[in-house]
Amino acid sequence: MKKTFALFLALTAFALVSARAQEINPAEPAQDTVAVAEPAPVVEEPLPLYTDAPKEDKQIFNHLSVGAELLGFEGLGLQVATTLTPYVQIRAGYSIFPYSHKQNFNLGSFKVTEERTVDLTNTPIKLSLWENGLGNLMFDIFPGKHVAFHFTVGMYIGSGKLLAAQLDARDPILHKDEYASLAISYGDLKVSSDSDGQIYADLGFGSRDKEVFNSIFPYAGIGFGHAVGLNKRVGVTFDMGVIYTGGIKAQTYNFHTLDPVTDQHVKKTAVVTSATFTDNDGNKQDKGMVDQIGQIPVFPMMRLTLVVRIF
Repeated sequence: MKKTFALFLALTAFALVSARAQEINPAEPAQDTVAVAEPAPVVEEPLPLYTDAPKEDKQIFNHLSVGAELLGFEGLGLQVATTLTPYVQIRAGYSIFPYSHKQNFNLGSFKVTEERTVDLTNTPIKLSLWENGLGNLMFDIFPGKHVAFHFTVGMYIGSGKLLAAQLDARDPILHKDEYASLAISYGDLKVSSDSDGQIYADLGFGSRDKEVFNSIFPYAGIGFGHAVGLNKRVGVTFDMGVIYTGGIKAQTYNFHTLDPVTDQHVKKTAVVTSATFTDNDGNKQDKGMVDQIGQIPVFPMMRLTLVVRIF
């Protein structure tokens, strides 16, 4: 009886404690759970290594053209051109005057010996322009991408001889043993033949104080057209401007000058001036024209060129 009562008390106490615990922490009602699908992961595709979108043409040595000079003061020539920027093009070329002119002149008669007189009344003289040709390097500067007008700066390179005259005094004028004996004097100017029987005179650019001609001539000018046409493959360009020459002079050569040191005949250069044409009364027969022309420091240039773009 006592054991049964004790068990009853224990169960009652457990029930009371459990009820009290639920009052303090009531159980949360069961909730229905709904499964929510997780979003699919975003897979980033790798960027392509190239794109079909057109790239900007910066025109840095990526175009090339060739050209043929059709008409110009320096003769006929060829050139190549490329682009440096959308506003600057570079061209380089070489030109030559392929034609020479031979004309007979009356230079009178001269005695070689007491028994022999040389007849120069019908003497052929060969005239050539731009001896050995001219090279050029030019920079065309355009004020706009689609503007045909341009400014040009650059330079010409050459022998400096605008006009070269050559008198062939060989047989029948001179015998072979007389080739180096012919000399022509005009006032204080003396011209003589070399060992091959040739007499030379040149008109070119440079200072009268120097025996040689200038070989580099800065250029500045204007023009129309693109040496490298981007909108069309074939085109024409026109340029005109001036080169700085430092002056113009005529030179003659005397091969009979005796060098006091070597006791050998050497070539001596003489420049033609207004003093060369002084008469016996001291008057300049050319009125100083030769000296005035010689002081002009520039010379005009002009050219018309057909150009073809290669790429």
